[in-house]
Amino acid sequence: MDLAEALLAQLEAAPAVTAIVANRIHWARRDQASPLPALVLTIVSRTSEGDTIEAEGPIWTSRVQADCFAGSHAQAWALAAAVRSAIADPADVSGFDLFGADVEGPTDLSEDQPEGVIHRASLDLIIRHGADV
Repeated sequence: MDLAEALLAQLEAAPAVTAIVANRIHWARRDQASPLPALVLTIVSRTSEGDTIEAEGPIWTSRVQADCFAGSHAQAWALAAAVRSAIADPADVSGFDLFGADVEGPTDLSEDQPEGVIHRASLDLIIRHGADV
C-alpha cells in the first residue's frame, strides 16, 4: 500500500466525507462534466525525515492538496471541514502508518464557469506517514 491508497481508504471510511461526496474522490483530476460535490487529491511534495523510533523504516512528510468542489460555498466548506476531521488523527490503514496531519486552509478558489460558479475550498494536508511499499 502507498500513501495514495491509504489516504483514499481513510477518507472513504469517514462517514462525514462520504455523506457529501459518496465515491467521488479522485486523484489529480476531475472531469469537468462530472457531478459535484467532489474531492480531488494531488500529492504536491514528499520529503524523508529518515528513520525514527515511531515506525519501522523511514518516516516521510508529504504535502497533499485537497480540493473540495461543490455547487455551493457552504457545501465546499463543509467538505473541507469533513476532510480536516477525517485526517486529523493517526491511523493504521491496512498496515500503512498515517501519523496524523497538519492542515493549512481552506483557501477559497471558487471560479466562474459558463455553466455557473464552481465553489472550491482548497486545503494543504501535511501528512507524516510510514514509507511507501
